[in-house]
Amino acid sequence: MTRQHSITSRAYLMMAGALLLFSGGQAKAAEGDTTTITVNGTLIDGPQCVIDGNNTVDVKFGDDLITRLVDGVNYKKEIQYGLTCTGLNSNALKLTIRGSLASFGSGLLLTSKGGLGIRLYSGSAGATLMPPGNYVNFNGTANKPRLWAVPVAQNNATLTAGPFFGTGTMVIDYQ
Repeated sequence: MTRQHSITSRAYLMMAGALLLFSGGQAKAAEGDTTTITVNGTLIDGPQCVIDGNNTVDVKFGDDLITRLVDGVNYKKEIQYGLTCTGLNSNALKLTIRGSLASFGSGLLLTSKGGLGIRLYSGSAGATLMPPGNYVNFNGTANKPRLWAVPVAQNNATLTAGPFFGTGTMVIDYQ
């Protein structure tokens, strides 16, 4: 190979490299057969449901809870609530209760009283544990889940007498 041929080859390689560099490092391929992709769907709102006439759902444990008998079994109350839904696209619904968690135990709603939380249950007898944020599936408003609440004392805590409260947010959604 002659010196002239070597310089010419290097010049071509440098120009090809510069072209590749300035084109973003991508080599263009010849275009083949093409087709159009169409994407479509329908956006819907969540179910249009009203819980208890848009009123607060109150669970009244009463004014006579004995502090030493609060054990997660005694004083269980059913959560009474109404539910109406209109314009449903499906009867497959789900319900959850969201709220701040107590700093002890597992899945207890926080209350205003130190050492006291609220455990939630679902089912006809209130035997199925329902931690806040977990969903219960159901089919239509006529089959809304029965819900239960029970006060739970922290282990080795001595509850003080006095009023308490806690809050959660009931949410209905499509399954």
